[in-house]
Amino acid sequence: MIFVFMEQISDSTESCVDSWVMDSGASFHAMVSGETMLNLKKGDFGKVRLANDELLEVTGMGYVDLVTSLELHGT
Repeated sequence: MIFVFMEQISDSTESCVDSWVMDSGASFHAMVSGETMLNLKKGDFGKVRLANDELLEVTGMGYVDLVTSLELHGT
């Protein structure tokens, strides 16, 4: 999976690094801050359009090491 971070979407300064919503069918996952990323590369990586038609700059790319207690049964 590729994680990207973008300019802050709202005025909220509250951090949500303890909660993640993952979608295995998503082409990428976005976050507001790059503070938890590994191998963070800052730069101009284009733009992403949100559901409300707002365009945000993608200003970095990297990886995140996630630890989960998720257990799958009967798969």
